[in-house]
Amino acid sequence: LLAAVVPRRIIPALIAWMDAGFARSHNGVAQRCPRACIAFLRIADATAAAETTLAVPNFSVRSAMASGTTTLGREGRGHDGSGLSDAEAALFAAHEQVDALLSNAVHVEKVKTIGDTVMIAGPFGASHTGCDDDERVPADATAAAACEILAFLRAFLDAAAGSNEMTPAGVAAGIHVGEVHGAVLGASRLCFDVFGDAVNVASRVMAAAARSPYAVAASEEFHAVLGADDLKSAVFEFSAPVEVTAKGKGALPIRYLS
Repeated sequence: LLAAVVPRRIIPALIAWMDAGFARSHNGVAQRCPRACIAFLRIADATAAAETTLAVPNFSVRSAMASGTTTLGREGRGHDGSGLSDAEAALFAAHEQVDALLSNAVHVEKVKTIGDTVMIAGPFGASHTGCDDDERVPADATAAAACEILAFLRAFLDAAAGSNEMTPAGVAAGIHVGEVHGAVLGASRLCFDVFGDAVNVASRVMAAAARSPYAVAASEEFHAVLGADDLKSAVFEFSAPVEVTAKGKGALPIRYLS
């Protein structure tokens, strides 16, 4: 049960904390990561005024919001007696697709979902227990995490574009590198969360991508992590840096990926 809601590496510390009655001091389930890659992937634009397409391989959902009608194209999905609407079934399948693509990831993991948006981050090192504030993730591990995120996003977009029944409209992703803190917060509805200013920046970069013709954007900090060989073999081509206005951040230099 715990493995379904928190990373396996923090389970021993989490059990010890639970056995201690959720004592206020629980450093064993917290970690500081100075160089983590953070990506936000929005599966679809749920706020679209007319139609929404969930970019999931092999099916699409187009919601005519004005009329409240929904159509779905996928065998075995939709109103199958499960009690889920077509749109709900599509959202479940979308997250299943994300999990499948991340199942073999080594350096990054899914942190959480927020409706139709997924947060991915890493590397977090070998352990989340008793992490020294001075510990540093090696630069090559951060670069490896960056490449892994790019490969994941490329696979998701390619699968969406390769479907005969849908288009990847509404998909947007933003990537950043910076310091984050990870912890199990609170003592009820336990889950591992990652937070910090770098998380906010990644979210703003995703918003910039959503306003552009490109599906993916990255911060200059993320681009700087990638070495020359990484850029040569990258599954995306980076644009020249451009400045966008980001909420709460002012001018933010980013690069679009195509």
